Amino acid sequence: MADVSHRHKFPATLRLKSKKQIASLFTNKVSVFNHPLLLKYNIEPIDGLPQVAFSVSKKLFKSAVIRNHIKRKMLESYRLEWRDHLIDIGPQKLVVMWIYIGKTDLDYCEIRSGMVKAMKELNRRVLDFEPKKL
Repeated sequence: MADVSHRHKFPATLRLKSKKQIASLFTNKVSVFNHPLLLKYNIEPIDGLPQVAFSVSKKLFKSAVIRNHIKRKMLESYRLEWRDHLIDIGPQKLVVMWIYIGKTDLDYCEIRSGMVKAMKELNRRVLDFEPKKL
């Protein structure tokens, strides 16, 4: 496991890169909405730190510069808040995709407040989650 002892580090092991895991986020219909963000998530039965990816619609924002700027603001918000607002779910791993659905490029404070509210809602749902019995 990665050394994430420093409070504000965001190592590559926390980034969601697996195409299978990303595809499963979209087949599974579990999501949290808090403007300007839509949060899609899965709970996997393996132990580990939460993995995360960020997305901004190419249809809404044609310029790659603007899309990357929004993703950087989302990443920075997540990097500063995830340890405070995402609970430890024991021997399970949270896989998360943050999707920016706002129509305009909002400032950092609005993105961060939306992200914190979405994380709190995610915590509430994760606490209510019971794994399916086979």
